[in-house]
Order: sequence, then structure tokens, then C-alpha cells
Amino acid sequence: MMVEATYKAIKRKIESIGILPTAKLIINYLANKIYYREFMLYYVDVSTYHWDPKEISKEIVAKEIRNFMDLSEREIDTIREYIGKKYIKEIKERLANNWRLYLGYINGELAGGVWAMTNKSGLKTKAVPLLDGDVFYLNAWTFPAFRGKKIFPFLLSFMSVKFQEEKFQRAYGSVHKRNIASLRSHATFAKFGYQYFINFEAYNLLGREIVIWKPGSRENV
Repeated sequence: MMVEATYKAIKRKIESIGILPTAKLIINYLANKIYYREFMLYYVDVSTYHWDPKEISKEIVAKEIRNFMDLSEREIDTIREYIGKKYIKEIKERLANNWRLYLGYINGELAGGVWAMTNKSGLKTKAVPLLDGDVFYLNAWTFPAFRGKKIFPFLLSFMSVKFQEEKFQRAYGSVHKRNIASLRSHATFAKFGYQYFINFEAYNLLGREIVIWKPGSRENV
């Protein structure tokens, strides 16, 4: 049953983005399972953040999701088709644990999303010990048809402004050093006011996240 589900997921991905990109995703996934994952950590002082999302794009509309019931059947089907059925279960679990999901739309079509967690969220990442006033952005994704449309930069600014309005102090984000799509976020973070802080390694050992900061990589902040 699992083999059949995996085959269908790979088939859907090939139909969506092509054979070569799918092969790269599979290789990257296997590498992440076997080896450690190294990330670059960024942060920004949310209280002084100044980028207006509409300066980035006037055609994107954003929406915050805090409850699974806030998602329409069409949105759920779109996400399931692109990322897979298992991710729908993960969305339910995250939202139930006080994560926030931010979605971007172009002409009414769902284009991508970014997750956010605070110190009030369950299922916390150990990359950064979140305190009151901290928020961590992670797991950004953009549908292939909308890549290059500034979905992630828009959502990054939209979220930062929103958390600024909620009196948050610091926002963090990370970039996967072995993921090409994630590395594009490197330039985005730098362009929109985020500063590089430090590298860290993250391991998944028997379902437990182990994080090792690399002090030698730290630059002046």
C-alpha cells in the first residue's frame, strides 16, 4: 500500500514539474534522510521592519490560516495534489498546535504558503529557543506555475508586518544549504532586511530533532 502511494506521489510530481526536477527532489530527500542537514539562520528586528508587501507585488493577496476549517475544499485539494495526502494530516496537526499558515494568491489561485510558529506553538523546532515576542518562519513552498512571481518575498513581508502589529520583537528564518529552492531564500532574506546570524546542523534521530549550532560560522551581528 505504501509503495503504491509513493508511486502515485512520484507520478503526480513528474506530471507537475517534470522528470529531472522530480529526480532531484528524490535525491535531495534521500540525502536529507541519510546525512545531516545544514541550515543558515537569519533574523530581523520585527519592531523596526519597514517593507510594505505591496511594494513587492500589487497582484498578490495573502491570507492567514489558524484553523483547518478556514481552508476551503478547493485549497485542500490543490495542496494535496501538489504536496501529497500526508501533508494534509500534517497541516491539521500543526494548526491544532497553534502554528499559523500564510497563503498567497494570484488572481484567486492559490500560489504558495509559509508557516510560522511562536513560543505558544506545540511541535516546536529546537533550532531556536523561542521566547515571548519571537516568531520562526519555515517550510515555504510555491506552486511551479507561480515561481518567479515573488510569492515568498511578499509573504515574508506580509508576515513580518502582521507580527509587528502584534507587538512581536524578533523573527527568524532558515535556509537549507543543500536545497536549491531554499537557497533562493538566501537572497530574499538579505534583500528584505534579514541578517545572517549562524549556521546550524539538524538531525532527525528516531523521530527526535537534534540541533547543533556552529559557532565558528557566526558573523558579526
